[in-house]
Amino acid sequence: MATLPFDEWEIELHGHRVIYRIAGDGPPVVLVHGMVNSSRHWEQVALRLAERYTVVAPDLLGHGDSAAVRGDYSLGAHACSIRDLLATIGIDRATIVGHSLGGGIAMQFFYQFPKRVERLALISSGGLGHQVSPLLRGAALPGAAPRSSARARGCVRAAAARASISRRSPVRCAHSRRPRRVTRSCRRCAR
Repeated sequence: MATLPFDEWEIELHGHRVIYRIAGDGPPVVLVHGMVNSSRHWEQVALRLAERYTVVAPDLLGHGDSAAVRGDYSLGAHACSIRDLLATIGIDRATIVGHSLGGGIAMQFFYQFPKRVERLALISSGGLGHQVSPLLRGAALPGAAPRSSARARGCVRAAAARASISRRSPVRCAHSRRPRRVTRSCRRCAR
């Protein structure tokens, strides 16, 4: 089996640098990575799929080598960014595959742009439950990156406590069995 390149490309969308990787030739398949990850996560899968498909794997804004911008990091905003990327590189319709956060984005993409989706595949998808833990909410904040585990837990809890999403909707405190807002009143979360 010949090695196929999983080439990195750079494009500017709405004034921001977006990195994506592409390989193969055939019907398009878009691979959307999870939280605190990048398109490199898909390399082994992409190279296998590239034997029969055109595989596109973007770095979501704020992830990988794409720009970390101030602004909207919602599922809908990420779905629109993917739509704009695909339109720019000339792909009208594709199979969308999402892992973790990417699964939530893939579902939102299908909801917003159903005519652009050939098939939808979800792998350990986010966005399917009623509650999201503070750890995941904090990791979804712009600029969140993996750190040493003890320090990361404290930083993520503090970020989740400060995030407006935590103040607006009940979330599960890492130290509580019942849903509640993460605030400074939880001594363990405030550290």
